[in-house]
Amino acid sequence: MIELLTVIAIIAILAGIIFPVFGTVRENARRGACMSNMRQLYQGVRQFKLDNRSYPEYLFTPAVDVNGNLLRSGQTPVSMVEASTKSRVLGQSLYPEYIRSLDVFHCPNNSQGQS
Repeated sequence: MIELLTVIAIIAILAGIIFPVFGTVRENARRGACMSNMRQLYQGVRQFKLDNRSYPEYLFTPAVDVNGNLLRSGQTPVSMVEASTKSRVLGQSLYPEYIRSLDVFHCPNNSQGQS
């Protein structure tokens, strides 16, 4: 019985040491993903500048409505996917020619959620 209690105590001590480390590892992974996304944005802007001799007007797209018109304050914007089709019409954005994934515009540490 004492041996069993000793084993349980050792497992509890190890779990107490390991669980905080898991949180740190997950936070470092999210931070690394954000840094990678920022680097991809930088490379996209740099490539756009090399190709067009100017910086893009928008990183992703201007805020547009379903008709492709620029939004005024208080209007409801469209989703990122809908806006990406409008941004191709408006030009001057990085997606999809210079940045291939919409996920680059989202940081995993963003508490507001993905938009």
